[in-house]
Amino acid sequence: MNISLEEIEQLSDQAWELIGSEDLEGAMEIGLKLQNHQVETGYRITSMVKAMQEEWEEAINILNEGIKQHPDIWQLHLQLGNFLSDTGKFPEAIRAFIKAGNLPGAEKHWAEINKGIVYYREGNLDMALNTLQEIEHPDAINQAFELQVRILDEIGRNDMIIEMAEEELEFLQTPENQAEAILMASICIYIANAYWIEEQNEPAKHYLRQAIEFDRTNAEGPFLSRSIEPVDSEDSKIFYLTVSGQLDYEGDILPFTCSYGVVADTKEEALEFIRKYEIEAVNKQSLIIQEVEETDNEEDELKGMYHVGVFNFDE
Repeated sequence: MNISLEEIEQLSDQAWELIGSEDLEGAMEIGLKLQNHQVETGYRITSMVKAMQEEWEEAINILNEGIKQHPDIWQLHLQLGNFLSDTGKFPEAIRAFIKAGNLPGAEKHWAEINKGIVYYREGNLDMALNTLQEIEHPDAINQAFELQVRILDEIGRNDMIIEMAEEELEFLQTPENQAEAILMASICIYIANAYWIEEQNEPAKHYLRQAIEFDRTNAEGPFLSRSIEPVDSEDSKIFYLTVSGQLDYEGDILPFTCSYGVVADTKEEALEFIRKYEIEAVNKQSLIIQEVEETDNEEDELKGMYHVGVFNFDE
């Protein structure tokens, strides 16, 4: 019994949604149905389920079988490369990515990104940087940039991070969703850290502010905020606060509560640290402490922010 293109598309979309919600049994059932009709997405779906179940050998075998049936489908080779990379088979992964990128219709930038990741994982940092710096496609340029500054941060090349910020940052894409905003926040954190290490605090504060606006829960933000402007006190305590406030979301005023960890002399000073740290969309004067616990600052930690929770919106 044949299967129509429309049904293939519907089933494939449904299976990927099930994978996203971790309904692996449901996704596998659809994947096997498609695979039995030798539809290429069936092989990708069933192999992804096996990978998520950490049955890596089976996942790779499924993709190799799919490639035998569909040797010119670049997505099969790309996924195979990812699984080979995840299992430490780096030379084989590189070959898979090269094959994927050279096939008709391939989105070569994804193959190049993943090659860069493989070189990074195996410690070949020069090859990783050389590969990533050639990527200019708008869908991949931000990820390539983030990987480059991550590598440069690891090897202590803050001068090159600053150079990239000054010469290439303007060519990056404006984030359009949460995942892209989180990626951009990571980029800004690396740049802010580089400026701070080079004792250039004003640009460090600028990029830290941008990072917070993109992703206020980035775990490195509080550390940098304390490092750039260190404040010590013998009278400080650790405060765990639940704070209520209002967020302006595209003209809608949304009440919220949020948890914070702050080192300060008083709970009032802790609230001022929160007001200074929070994003522009938060009405700073609306912030009110609802609950507070305090403990001794036995480790003599610097004053400032230590934890920023997610917004919990009233229903």
